Amino acid sequence: MRAVTGVTRLEVDSVEALDNCMAELLDALFVAAGDATADDVISAVLGATPDVTAGFPAAAARRHGLAGGSLLGVQLQRAPGAPGRQVQVLLHLAGPPTQGRTVLLRGATLT
Repeated sequence: MRAVTGVTRLEVDSVEALDNCMAELLDALFVAAGDATADDVISAVLGATPDVTAGFPAAAARRHGLAGGSLLGVQLQRAPGAPGRQVQVLLHLAGPPTQGRTVLLRGATLT
């Protein structure tokens, strides 16, 4: 099993922005994991900061084709001084173990 994680930031809190950011992030994560696909996903943890209220990251991931595997949605703790409207994804993928990778998009930060 291998894992890859990434964070992105929504410009506005809307379903369309969430869908676009999630599609971009998942595509980047699949590339970072060595051209993985949605079929390789065993499970995923999808989180958002408390100010992302327009929709659920897991629902946006499903709309982008992440239908298999177990998806767990969580709310991220907002750290003082950290940017808001962030969405984070941790994918567990089938395949040989590799060094974990982190993808940061749209000015997102790890807290």
